[in-house]
Amino acid sequence: MSNHVRILGTGSRNLTAESYDKIVLLLRYAYQILESSRAIDSVTLVHGGAYGFDRLAERAAIELGWVLEPHYADWDHCGSDCSPGHQRTNSRGKKYCPLAGPRRNREMVASGADVCVSMPLGKSSGTRDCMKQALDAGIRVIELTSSE
Repeated sequence: MSNHVRILGTGSRNLTAESYDKIVLLLRYAYQILESSRAIDSVTLVHGGAYGFDRLAERAAIELGWVLEPHYADWDHCGSDCSPGHQRTNSRGKKYCPLAGPRRNREMVASGADVCVSMPLGKSSGTRDCMKQALDAGIRVIELTSSE
């Protein structure tokens, strides 16, 4: 019988390679918590595919031999939850849907996880949104605050 666990990772996109070792420790800590209550055969890291934390956590998961499950936000298209004219313009002058991030976070949380690891930096509104959604879904959140 296979015992597969899922770890949802969320963190600031402003984190740099300097945070890599902390992210590895955070992922290993989550694994150890899960392993203390069951035998684990495999692990999937669910993440948002963004720069910063997500890419660094993905690199760590590859080194740990874990399965990757990225959920990319669709910034170019609006969903049924969008109202007309709500789009914003980014620093490069491109319009985007500001609800794409929270929509992606809902998708990741709905996909299920045994635990959520998080590493916000400053405001980190997207990270904190994902953390709240995970908590609301009954998923334990382990937060490591970064001072990078």
